Amino acid sequence: AGPTANPLDWQSQAAFLFIAFGFVITGTVVLVLTSDALTGWLFLAWTASAAAALAAAVAQISGARWPFVLLYYGLAGFGLTTAALFLTLPISGRRPRLATPLLGAAGTLHAALAGAYIWCLASNPGAYDVVKTLEFVLLAGDMTLAIARLAGSLLKRFRDGRAIAGEHLVLVLAVTGGLGPFALLSLLPYVLGFGYLISPDVAVLSLVLLPLGLAASISRGEILGIRGWLRRGLIRLFVWGVLLVLYGFLLAADALWAAGQTGLAQVLASPFVLVLVVGTTLPRLEGLLRNRLERALLQDVYSLPAALQRFTSEIVHLSTADDVASYGLHSLGETLDLEWTALILPGAEPRLYSWGACPPTLLRATPEADGQEAREEVVGATLVVPLTAGGMTMGTLATGPKRHEAALQSEDRALIATVGPLLAICLQLARQLGIVAQREEELRQLNQRMMDVQEDALRAIALELHDDALQRAIALDREMENVWTAQAREWGAALGEIVITLRSVCLGLYPTILEDLGLIAGLDQLVRELRVQTDIVADMIVSGPDGAEFGRLDREIELALYRVAQEALTNVRKHSGAQHVMLAIHRRIDHVELIVEDDGYTANTKLEQRRGGLGIAGMRHRLTRWGGTLSILDRDGHGTQVRAESPLLAAAAPPTAARTA
Repeated sequence: AGPTANPLDWQSQAAFLFIAFGFVITGTVVLVLTSDALTGWLFLAWTASAAAALAAAVAQISGARWPFVLLYYGLAGFGLTTAALFLTLPISGRRPRLATPLLGAAGTLHAALAGAYIWCLASNPGAYDVVKTLEFVLLAGDMTLAIARLAGSLLKRFRDGRAIAGEHLVLVLAVTGGLGPFALLSLLPYVLGFGYLISPDVAVLSLVLLPLGLAASISRGEILGIRGWLRRGLIRLFVWGVLLVLYGFLLAADALWAAGQTGLAQVLASPFVLVLVVGTTLPRLEGLLRNRLERALLQDVYSLPAALQRFTSEIVHLSTADDVASYGLHSLGETLDLEWTALILPGAEPRLYSWGACPPTLLRATPEADGQEAREEVVGATLVVPLTAGGMTMGTLATGPKRHEAALQSEDRALIATVGPLLAICLQLARQLGIVAQREEELRQLNQRMMDVQEDALRAIALELHDDALQRAIALDREMENVWTAQAREWGAALGEIVITLRSVCLGLYPTILEDLGLIAGLDQLVRELRVQTDIVADMIVSGPDGAEFGRLDREIELALYRVAQEALTNVRKHSGAQHVMLAIHRRIDHVELIVEDDGYTANTKLEQRRGGLGIAGMRHRLTRWGGTLSILDRDGHGTQVRAESPLLAAAAPPTAARTA
């Protein structure tokens, strides 16, 4: 007696034998390829017991007694090995702690039922229904335990925030779809007294998903410990097998067609033409199919020219060593499917950049030798490549092992050998750009200090003129007022002009009005002087934040904006030939904006800009300290607009050296 008492039709017999053959092939391949001996032998026992049970179900048609015995023990072995295999399978890198006690209990129960089955056959056939029911319960428990183990592993990976690999999902779906119908729709309903919801002859056909799903998961990952380098060989072997079968059918069909042909058709069907066609198309088809399968099943398949083009097109836009190292390591790691990559830049303290799970002990200090200094060396890397450019060592590139391969392929080494010099050149350029940026910053700071020194010197001269020469001239002018001769009156007029000139010079050298009354008063004085000294109509617009008063700004910002306005109005007076000029200053919440517009000839300002005039350069440099900007625009042939903007919240205090000059 067995799970089915009805003889199988020829379609079911063919399906059972096909599934049994698939189990035998899968078990043999896994035993040969797996690196885990326990998993390999359990897998072979599992597939062999399934194949034996399926073959015994087909052999029941003979009416002999042995197929029924073989079917029972095949099912019992299938249930026990199912629980043993999937409980001990290291899906998450380790086996569950409860695997041993659970397997011990299942083995004890199966052994007891096996003895009871022999007792039934020998002396008490009437007790078989009880033994059969208990065996069905145990079989359903074995299969449910396997499904729960895989689903639990998947759920644990999800809760831990780890990525669920495609091979894990394929394996869970294959085991659930292969074992679920037989356990839940046939065995359990029979045990509970509901009969078979689905006949075992039909439900057992779902087992075909097991060898197919396992083959897919083996191809996609290393769940069963299959060595990665063998997968490419298996894919190539499979492609060659398919092509040989295909070409065999085509040659047979061609032979049948050519049998009754004459003339040109017979020539086209000759062996010479067939060999030429096969030799021309076979390598191309093999390469195309193999590449498609590798891209679908493997994680590290790439096109070398495309990878190099993508790498060079991205890395040339990076200007810092951090960006170059980050992109280079990430690109290599993702393209080659590496566990980790690292880049070590030399120096008194070597800088280490890493991507992936880089080991913390990658760098090891070597002891000092005779005549040699201690240095850092790279240990634990799969490949170490020195990066040189222009005869200089720019760094060292280290790569770890591949995630899904045993070793780097020749194409991988060719990519690293090509990318290495590009990385070295980019690191060299980044270093040179860093030096240039440092020099530019030093030059900017020096220029700012020179401006500060200049302002301090002008302020000192202005104060000296104001406190000494101007005061002497004013005192002498007052004394001359008491002399009533004609010559004294002429001298008094001359002294008055000297006083006015000295005041103007003092104001030009350093606007003391800024310290006393602020930026708005200083700008208003510039506009008034322009009106008095020229025929230009000058207006001024002032606005504060959200309609409030403009208020005072940082002393240095007020001085910078005053100098910008002073230079812009000087250019208007000297070069533009304008009839009207408008000066506007607007204070926002976080920045201040100064605008000087005129209706003169823009050619003068453009000429000044093309020549790189010191006035415009000085205006820009005055705003640089606070991150300000200066723009000079042509108002469509109707004059020039000078616009200066400076942030207020990021104002920096002037350097100490400049203040003490």
